[in-house]
Amino acid sequence: MEEMLKEIELAYASGLYRLALFSVLTLPDICGALRSSNGEADSKKYSDWYDEFVRPKYQVLSGKEAYQYRSSALHQGKAAPQGSQYKDYE
Repeated sequence: MEEMLKEIELAYASGLYRLALFSVLTLPDICGALRSSNGEADSKKYSDWYDEFVRPKYQVLSGKEAYQYRSSALHQGKAAPQGSQYKDYE
């Protein structure tokens, strides 16, 4: 995991913002799956992991909102889910 975090930081520092963003958005999926009994990711595991480890520190999005953001970015190429208060990247 440390290597993945270093690569995300390198992507960001190199101006590869979408690559860094997509990678960051997958971390709760990976971590949620790693601590589950079946080793598989799903929206509940993502949200639960995010709410436990990310939200207390950053207090920006809920786990559910983060999952919607992740799905919108990774599957539709949009930074903001439909109806979101956040602006899409250009």
